[in-house]
Amino acid sequence: MVCFVLNQQKIRTAEHPGTLLLDFIREIAWLPGTKEACREGECGACTVLIGTRQTDGSVRYKSCASCLVALGDVHGCHVVTVEGLSHGALTRVQQLLVD
Repeated sequence: MVCFVLNQQKIRTAEHPGTLLLDFIREIAWLPGTKEACREGECGACTVLIGTRQTDGSVRYKSCASCLVALGDVHGCHVVTVEGLSHGALTRVQQLLVD
């Protein structure tokens, strides 16, 4: 069982831990903002933020190509997609993606 937070939703899934995070986000969580393009980690279309808890209790985020990250690698993490960047009006980043 892989458990993590996707945007603001707690996820607990029996999907194979080797499933690509990109595929989980798009095909299972139905979040289309994370795009599939090169599947080689070069283009940035599938970039997400992955937050991991630090020893001092804080969370450190890094940007990652979700096409290169296995679902099992985000166990216990906070994954933020473009949809999770705001809860109201679109942020500048979201509007640029729409445009």
